[in-house]
Amino acid sequence: MFLLVNRWMPKYNHCRVLYLTAKEDPKTYGGEWAELISELQTSMEDDEHLKSYVELRIPLTRLNQAKNVTTSHAKLVLDVLREIATSSPISKEDQTKLNTFIMPNKPMYRIFEIDDLKELKGFTGEWIVQEKFDGLRIQIHKLKTVKIFSFNGRDITDKFPKQVKRLEQDAFPKCILDAEAVLYKDNEPLHRADTIAYINKKDAKADIKIHVFDILRHQGEDIYAKKLEERIMTLFKEYSALSDDHIQFPSKRDTRSADSYEEIDDYAKEIMQNPTSEGVVIKDAKSSYIIGKKKNPKWVKWKKFVDLDLMVLEIRENKNGTFSYTLGAGPMDDDDEYTPVVEREGKKYLNVGKALNTKEKVDVGDIIRVKVDEVQANKKGFSIYSAKFVEIPEVTEAERIITLKFLSEDNKKRLSDYTIEALTKSYVITDNIHGSAIIKGELSMEGFIVHGFEENNLMAKNATIDIELWKQELSNKYLKDSAMLMTLVSNMTQEDAKVSVKEIISRAENMNSILDRLFKGKGEKLEEEVTAFLRERGKAYGVLYDKPARRFYNDDKTELKEEPTTFELWRRKDKDLNFVIKHKGKEMVWRIEQDEDIDLYNLFGKADKFLAQIDNDADKVKLLSKGGAVIGSQRNGYHEYIIDSKMYDGKIHYRVVPFKDKNKWIVWTGYKTKPTDKSSDEGLVNIYDDKYKKLKFSD
Repeated sequence: MFLLVNRWMPKYNHCRVLYLTAKEDPKTYGGEWAELISELQTSMEDDEHLKSYVELRIPLTRLNQAKNVTTSHAKLVLDVLREIATSSPISKEDQTKLNTFIMPNKPMYRIFEIDDLKELKGFTGEWIVQEKFDGLRIQIHKLKTVKIFSFNGRDITDKFPKQVKRLEQDAFPKCILDAEAVLYKDNEPLHRADTIAYINKKDAKADIKIHVFDILRHQGEDIYAKKLEERIMTLFKEYSALSDDHIQFPSKRDTRSADSYEEIDDYAKEIMQNPTSEGVVIKDAKSSYIIGKKKNPKWVKWKKFVDLDLMVLEIRENKNGTFSYTLGAGPMDDDDEYTPVVEREGKKYLNVGKALNTKEKVDVGDIIRVKVDEVQANKKGFSIYSAKFVEIPEVTEAERIITLKFLSEDNKKRLSDYTIEALTKSYVITDNIHGSAIIKGELSMEGFIVHGFEENNLMAKNATIDIELWKQELSNKYLKDSAMLMTLVSNMTQEDAKVSVKEIISRAENMNSILDRLFKGKGEKLEEEVTAFLRERGKAYGVLYDKPARRFYNDDKTELKEEPTTFELWRRKDKDLNFVIKHKGKEMVWRIEQDEDIDLYNLFGKADKFLAQIDNDADKVKLLSKGGAVIGSQRNGYHEYIIDSKMYDGKIHYRVVPFKDKNKWIVWTGYKTKPTDKSSDEGLVNIYDDKYKKLKFSD
């Protein structure tokens, strides 16, 4: 009988783990459970002893029904196998053999996800912050032998020969460890999918490393019920010194203790710079490890995300009052061969996935900003993962396909591995090994917008890192170039109070092609762009072309006659506000709904949102404020002004958004913010030409 027990012990163990997993997630694991039941039936046909043993307890009809893990018949199978594994009379020697068989515990592998630290509620106030590795969850057992299991209980020990040899050494105590396996190439971490492919491939050779982050058993003692901070301390004291290239235990590089949101934020940002990092897991320092539990409310993950602007192609309202959006990227070029394609208003967009469970209601055709943690190429298209609604952005087009390609090839390279060469007419990225690649993007006062690379070479493939880091790095370079040009203007106006735009351009052309980098491709419009650039920054730097007089001049040093743009803020008789823009001799009026005096503070102090509309005549009862203004991005449904007065210094927006099932103008302010990127500007300065001019807040 022992032979039967010995043969079915591994089968039972796999069945036990698989049953629990399938019960929690039948869609993913139910098929494998059904195959295991079929295997049991085949074994019964080959073994009369086994057949009679099982048939006494399970009618064959119920055994066939047991393939559906959700039925009670499935549980009966598990119980029978448990009986086979544990109730048979065997010798002490055989019992010892049986007891040494290592059964993997079901890990806590599905944890809650947060977008903001403010979601950390119900915690003790002490945390452990750990790197979340982008690999395969595993469990290591060292008792009399070393065994390594996947998260669903599969024995994958043979995939880790170097680690097993290392763990077998006497220096390592008997233990059960929770860990992540990550595949590397040339000392760089690969995608999780590559790690899984390696595990599933026979006789595969690769450099795979294990990162341990928790311990369940130490020196013959179960310690999973102890506080996390104690378990981490055990790892630090007893194991961390044993780290090598093949297996790594917690260190200050990937594991930190924190007692404030500020510390969590600092540690998380630092840890996320690691090339292996998928984000961080924030754990209550006092929490225990609950074996077999699907989710632990005291463990949450905070992942690295990338913001994408995508078009809403389809809307589905959920039963709980939230919305799911099918999203598209584009518009696509005519020669793009991607699928699946959705056509809208004569333009093609690539269906890339969904943003789920969003309370924000938008319309088909609107652009929304979502956070995604991954972009994957699939056949001729791309899919986004873990997409979450962020906001309605100030853009008019969805992300180009090249951006998705850029992100899908992400190999988690660090920004510090690269240098950015400030070459003429472009920015070039290089790691000083694989050559260089020219970045496709746009510079603006808002920062740098990355669209990808001009060519698909090796350097471009290696440069697919966190896009937000690139934006920041290139924005910094833009700001430096801007400062250089303004310094030049300041010096020239000190030399000569009357300086023309052409004189400034001529001098700047000798400054390492700074104009090419700031105004790439402007050509004949260069003079116009430089003038607008200097005008927008003149106040901030305290200089214009005639520093004392703050005046512009033509090439012949005659004064350039143009009335400055100004604004006035008036209180109306009905307590509403009139925001009046005076531009090129024309007066344009915005009416802002106000209920009480505190609303004025809430508009310009707290940046609350208020209803607005385009008005024809200003009801000027009491002047509240006035000052200079700069025209920002102007397009249908969006108008922006940068205003400067004693009351307020910053940006004021007017935007059409859905409000109470109708489109309405909404106004709000942004304190000391910069003008929006002009790439979406339609030049619709005259608000009375706006197609939404008839929207009223009084209906």
